[in-house]
Amino acid sequence: MRYGWGMSVTEMIREARKLPLEELRALARELDEELARRVDERFVEAVEAGEFDHLAKEAEAEYRAGKTRPLDEILDD
Repeated sequence: MRYGWGMSVTEMIREARKLPLEELRALARELDEELARRVDERFVEAVEAGEFDHLAKEAEAEYRAGKTRPLDEILDD
């Protein structure tokens, strides 16, 4: 697939391999930040759409049934 700047991902990777180390690191940081931003956006969309409501209901039912443990106990194990 070609993107707005006319390069495929394979071509972009090939060009990135030619970068000096510091520029490659800067590119990697930018890409990491962009990926994190998009993942965060998707998570917010999923929460707002109710995609996790069933998990919240299950957790509440387990809590009321006494099937939960305090987090510090779990971390100490």
